[in-house]
Amino acid sequence: MSFLKINHEEAGSNEYEIIAEGEYETIISDVEVTESKSGNPMLKLTITVRNDVKQPHRKQKLWDYLVATEKAMFKFHQVAKAIALPNGKDFKTIEEYRNAILYKPVRIKVVHEENTYNGETKTQARIKTYNLATVEYATPATADPFATSDNTNATDFL
Repeated sequence: MSFLKINHEEAGSNEYEIIAEGEYETIISDVEVTESKSGNPMLKLTITVRNDVKQPHRKQKLWDYLVATEKAMFKFHQVAKAIALPNGKDFKTIEEYRNAILYKPVRIKVVHEENTYNGETKTQARIKTYNLATVEYATPATADPFATSDNTNATDFL
């Protein structure tokens, strides 16, 4: 028995529907600690539109980058405020901050921007702001790991 028999009919399209402008209930579903092109510490956030909330674009993903420079630190503060971290909380490392924001719910505002690359202009969705989530979310730390179809597990929201 083989692992996979290629069927081009099931490949689908490489086109995807751009997330419409508006506000969405989301989860910070992944945070990668990395470095910007200029060598500054950076977090690459994967933001997933929540599946447990009735809204368009459920399970679709957006990416955002938080670069640790003096001019861009406002984004770190905006995300922290959106997940209700206490004012004055001190993080010794970017990894500690990463762990604090991972799997937290946030409400984002999406806007569209025109970007030109190699002479081709495309409309892209961009996260403009992070705000407090307005719909409660059971984080993986509090979710029932033995959830059945009768009760919802937090990973079902991603």
